Amino acid sequence: MNLMSDKATTVNEDEMCNNQHYVSRILTLSGKDHSADVQFDTSFSCRPQGGAEKAKQSFAPLIEHNTSKKFVLAASMSSKFCKRRV
Repeated sequence: MNLMSDKATTVNEDEMCNNQHYVSRILTLSGKDHSADVQFDTSFSCRPQGGAEKAKQSFAPLIEHNTSKKFVLAASMSSKFCKRRV
């Protein structure tokens, strides 16, 4: 399972890098500068965990708005699990 997760992470990072190059090329061909219009949002989730307090997880994608495809250019994920205090 960990190997699959690592492979999926690598594929996603490569795809986001390709998206960045694609958007840069589109901006160059359209005669605009290389500053992309982007939107950043963070999604939080807290769900109960057995033997621990609520998990704090977040996902934050960076999405471009220069093309109609709305490519994800970068993403950040974070998890924090707290042990239950007795």
